[in-house]
Amino acid sequence: MIRKINYSSTPPSASSQPQKPRTRRRVSTVEYGLITSLVLQQYRSGEEVLFDRLLALPLDGRIPAMMEQHGAKTVHRLLLMLIQEFVASLELPAYKRPSETRMRVAVCELMLIAQEDYLGVEDLIVFLERARTGAYGPIKTLVNMNALLHLLEQYRQERHTVYIRLKQEQEDAWKQLGPSERSAPRPTPVGDLFSQALVLDLNRKMSG
Repeated sequence: MIRKINYSSTPPSASSQPQKPRTRRRVSTVEYGLITSLVLQQYRSGEEVLFDRLLALPLDGRIPAMMEQHGAKTVHRLLLMLIQEFVASLELPAYKRPSETRMRVAVCELMLIAQEDYLGVEDLIVFLERARTGAYGPIKTLVNMNALLHLLEQYRQERHTVYIRLKQEQEDAWKQLGPSERSAPRPTPVGDLFSQALVLDLNRKMSG
């Protein structure tokens, strides 16, 4: 016996179709926005970076000391959050955005650079915000993150130039003092980012 088959012209329901995974865009967190705002208020005046204040950060509050105190993994997570927020803020198309692995590798590079120049987290926040607004030129792609590290070299050079100038001014001032006692107050620290809460610590602004 031949079974009669009824063919239906009704298309299969949408639920039976394979669903393409949706790409979720990272949304900037309130905490990141608040931290960035506080840092920029303290270390930037208009478009001018207040390198003298950044260079006055105590050594025990900078990234190398944070790595010793809190561990490299903890600092890596913090810096990765900064990079993720930065990449998301550029709103690049998917094929121009770096993968999670490449961002993690770039953070390792940042940690090595921070040890060379004794950078603070504040330095990186100021740099990333300047890069985001095009202060170092347009960012067309971040697939391999080399473009960002290249821009960081410009920031480091600006910072080093100010450091040399301030050092020379300090030496000239010491020469004018003569053999008398020379002393200067220790800069007031911004605060340890990992003490109690990240946001609360950054609320403590530098004095002077």
